[in-house]
Amino acid sequence: MEDLPSTKQKLRACMVCGLVKNISQFKRDDCENCVQFLNLGGIWKYDDCTTADFEGIAAIINPRDSWVARWNRWNKFQRGIYALRVGGRLSDDIIADMKDAGFNYRPRDGTDQD
Repeated sequence: MEDLPSTKQKLRACMVCGLVKNISQFKRDDCENCVQFLNLGGIWKYDDCTTADFEGIAAIINPRDSWVARWNRWNKFQRGIYALRVGGRLSDDIIADMKDAGFNYRPRDGTDQD
């Protein structure tokens, strides 16, 4: 599976969806789940939108049929490895750009409760 991290070194998680990849994969492929709204300026800022601060992982092979994916709100995302909790938050500028584009940012650090 080419969408899985190719090495355990330099792993990072997307701060919006939690997708885990190594830094070279983010540089090459962006985040397949979030590029449509994190690439608003035409340049995907992986340093600002990903973090090495994450806990736990789950492999999601078939997101639409997985109860784990539904529970974590990954059921509309691509298959891959996802962080259960992602530390850090997007900058206010990126959050404002997302909001202007009609996307609501929900932090994955465990502080935003339903």
